[in-house]
Amino acid sequence: MKEIYAWVPWFTELAQKIADGGPTLLVDRAKKIRWGTDEETAPLLRYRDDNIDPFSFLSFLSSKNPSNNIFPPVFSEVRKAFELKARDWSHRQYFPTAVPFIALFHQKGTGNPDTLWKLFGDAVRGRSSVQGEDFEAALQIPGVALAKLTQTLFLINPDKFLPWDESQKNLGIHQLPKQPTWDQYKQGIDNVRMAFPKCDNKEINIFSYLQYKEQLVGKSSKWFHIASKPEDDGSDRWADDFEPNNWVYTLRPSARLDDAPPSSATAHESPYPLEEPKRGDIVLVRKGESTKQVHALGVVYENDYAKARSRDSRIHVLWINKSSGQTWTEPGTAQFSGFGFGRFGRWTDVALSRIDEYAPTLKLLDRLEVIDMEKDNRENSPNDSGVTHAKNQILFGPPGTGKTWKATRLALAILRGVEVAEVEAEEGARKEAEGQRFGPDNPDGRIGMVTFHQNYSYEDFVEGIRPKLEGKGIAYELSQGIFRRMAETAANNPDSRYVLIIDEINRGNIAKILGELITLIEASRRAGEDEATSVSLPYSGETFSVPGNLYIIGTMNTADRSIQLLDTALRRRFRFEELMPNPDHERVRDDVEGVDCRKLMRVMNDRITALLDREHQIGHTNFFGIETLDELADRFQYKIFPLLQEYFFDDWGKIRRVLNNNAFVSQSKASDLPGGEGDYEEDSTIYERLSTTDHRWKEPEQYQKIYASNNQQSGSPPASDS
Repeated sequence: MKEIYAWVPWFTELAQKIADGGPTLLVDRAKKIRWGTDEETAPLLRYRDDNIDPFSFLSFLSSKNPSNNIFPPVFSEVRKAFELKARDWSHRQYFPTAVPFIALFHQKGTGNPDTLWKLFGDAVRGRSSVQGEDFEAALQIPGVALAKLTQTLFLINPDKFLPWDESQKNLGIHQLPKQPTWDQYKQGIDNVRMAFPKCDNKEINIFSYLQYKEQLVGKSSKWFHIASKPEDDGSDRWADDFEPNNWVYTLRPSARLDDAPPSSATAHESPYPLEEPKRGDIVLVRKGESTKQVHALGVVYENDYAKARSRDSRIHVLWINKSSGQTWTEPGTAQFSGFGFGRFGRWTDVALSRIDEYAPTLKLLDRLEVIDMEKDNRENSPNDSGVTHAKNQILFGPPGTGKTWKATRLALAILRGVEVAEVEAEEGARKEAEGQRFGPDNPDGRIGMVTFHQNYSYEDFVEGIRPKLEGKGIAYELSQGIFRRMAETAANNPDSRYVLIIDEINRGNIAKILGELITLIEASRRAGEDEATSVSLPYSGETFSVPGNLYIIGTMNTADRSIQLLDTALRRRFRFEELMPNPDHERVRDDVEGVDCRKLMRVMNDRITALLDREHQIGHTNFFGIETLDELADRFQYKIFPLLQEYFFDDWGKIRRVLNNNAFVSQSKASDLPGGEGDYEEDSTIYERLSTTDHRWKEPEQYQKIYASNNQQSGSPPASDS
């Protein structure tokens, strides 16, 4: 797993090249690089040449991290331009990524080139070369904040600096003011490093980032242990294998691992629970079976054994303490043979905590467990203003599962600060939501609604230049979209909550519509937060940020586009809630003149899932309000059957299988057509949908046949198709 650190030598070499070449080289190379946008208006090149400083260059380059899938990678272009020897990478890289669409390190070309170049050159040489006044002067530049400055210092020299952003604050080790002195920042780095003995800054950074984003370690984490020298005559694999490759594994004979599938459960049974460690679990590496010597603590990142047991499988870990060679001080330590598992007993906690090099790490793990428990408590209990709701949510599922219905109820629940369940049962919820509709005719409304489609654009959503008819001529004016209008209204009314519902969010070009908002809507980037971010809007040039009291709810029809195809950046910023068909819904009847609509819906969806996928099922709202066979026939002919045609692209054979070969689709051989002998392939089949006037649409037997078993079908068989 060492590939996740491939960016380190790459950025280190690039920084040295820039330091050696100076401003002339940097400006020349920056103008030759194809940034994936119009070169004349490329954000980095928009201002004077002296604003192409190393901090702006590296910060802008980091925003194009190929792992975030927002921009096409330009790193190969940079490598060629600067003639770097370090190779490009293909594995996911975790390094600080600047806010996309924000061009410069500072605001609108108001930087201080002399200070930034001096700070850069000193940072390349190391922490001891930096002058405190230069660091503090950089923090005073408009648009520069502590997180941005330290993230870029970390890219310049990852061995000597640490990014001080939300991920570091989340660890709870040390707190810094928004504009610390140079000495305060250095002390913060030293205090963090004490919790990760012998670990590199790059290792601390990736752990902090993943802990902040994905909660690696928490109250549910388990502890495992493994020996680096389990064989009596074997060598210790710690220094030459485990540590540099960021993994652990066992090849003891008793593990009985091989590349072939087991012929029986007992023949290849392993005493080691190698498949059990999951991301966030802790692994203690010890030297051997009975030794009291400790090598390291690591956090599980990925487990190959969970996919397949083989001799090539590894448990990939992030090292958080590499104080190898330390010895237990407690007597009675249990013997270890290869891989073991389970939470440590009290004696283990005591023994580890008495090792000076491991005590700070154990305190950190305890703190993270408490933070996770507190977070869980906050999410499951009301705060001062009521129940906590996610800032950004998407309700997704097949059509007809009540996504828009629930979105309006969820919006009301957010406005009131209550659980959504309290609103769902209210009959007047829809009317209340309509009364809260935000718009020119209702400036006091707090629920906005918009539907994305293929032609919807950033200019519609945020701001843009629009034509306006004045007299006999066309004039143009700056027009604000619904998102900007709601954001400004919410910012002016901080004590109220506002909700924007985006229906069919996946039908639009999301990256194009949201633009820089993809970053601004993130909870930690909202106005008032420690990492609050603002941008200059492209048309008006005005500074814009997203207030914390504006919530976003999107609905997504998975039959149009799978959630797996969504932009990674979008998925990371939204809480996703799946709404699937509910055949037992109270408004779906189980007896419509002899037809059980619940059973009908369940069986059809089971077949659709088997033949296609679970994202193209038939939603329960398609069966709402059906009281008679006439209504069932009408709903089937004009809503449900067309859905099947759309899902299966008129593959009539599969449609017949979903309907269990009832009479709604007939089939015949092409050779049976008049005058057709010899003109068609023998197996050619002609399918026909039952005429809308045919009486069989209203026969209960045809619907019963859909959910009847093959060996015991209800009612009479369908009429002949010939």
